[in-house]
Amino acid sequence: MPERICKNCDVKFKARRSSTVYCSNPCRIKGSIKNDPNDVQKWCNYGQHFVEKKLFSKCSKNPDGFQSRCKQCAKNFCAANAEKIAIKKKLYHKKNAAKICAAAKMRYLSDKDSYARKNKLYRENNQEKIKEFHKNYYQNNKEKLKNRASDYFKNNKTEILAKNKIAYLGKREKVREWGFRYRAANREKIQKRKSDDFKQKYTDESFRRFWAGKNKESRLKNPVRFQLSTVRYRSRKKNAAGTFTVEQWKAKLEYYNYSCYLCGTSLQKPTIEHRIPLSRGGTNWIANIAPACGSCNSAKRDKTEKEFREWKEATNS
Repeated sequence: MPERICKNCDVKFKARRSSTVYCSNPCRIKGSIKNDPNDVQKWCNYGQHFVEKKLFSKCSKNPDGFQSRCKQCAKNFCAANAEKIAIKKKLYHKKNAAKICAAAKMRYLSDKDSYARKNKLYRENNQEKIKEFHKNYYQNNKEKLKNRASDYFKNNKTEILAKNKIAYLGKREKVREWGFRYRAANREKIQKRKSDDFKQKYTDESFRRFWAGKNKESRLKNPVRFQLSTVRYRSRKKNAAGTFTVEQWKAKLEYYNYSCYLCGTSLQKPTIEHRIPLSRGGTNWIANIAPACGSCNSAKRDKTEKEFREWKEATNS
């Protein structure tokens, strides 16, 4: 290392670089002040030139309160060593992640309103950019996001379901209204999606087996509910008004003492009969419903109660 004489204190020192002219940082600061009596300029270590102080970034660690490099030189240095700086930053962040997060959180909490205003303004001015970013991110990280969401749900299932239930109970009417509006506006889309899902999930034969097994199981567990669902389906197909509940049907059975209202036989397996047939304008209200045995229900077909009794008398005589 060559020996040099310090420009500020005239002391000999060994210079590490060929461009070094001061023996220490205090001498460099004093030297720059000497060279600039008005204290307007400052020496840039990287560019080795005097620059106005306003062109330096502030730094509380340095005695004079400024960075040792001017803004332009700092910019040039970053451009020349971009990869090196990126690796260094990554390593630093990895090593001090908790410290950085804590500092960022403190900054946010100390000025929450300001951050909220800035974020809102940014979102308003960059809506398309944000949408594009989220879309690209989702496309590039689809599996990662899916797995993360699945893992989170598994680990927090009870809390998530409890929160969803509270949220739903608080906005039940709104959710129902929204669902009704969405289904009404997207009926074809929903049907197509269901049809596509069905085609992907089942072949014709496998679905028939699956559905037969499922219906058999549900029929054995809830025969009355299955009966009611069949009747509702038929009434919807005929555009008939009205509906009734399981409790109303049970009350009707008790009223007729679990007997057929047409022939009076005791019912082991009661069927739901419409007094005025649906095909002739009958409704699906409980007032038009009565219990009947299987043979009477099949024989009555689309006749009214009066017509059926007349037909029965004629066939018996």
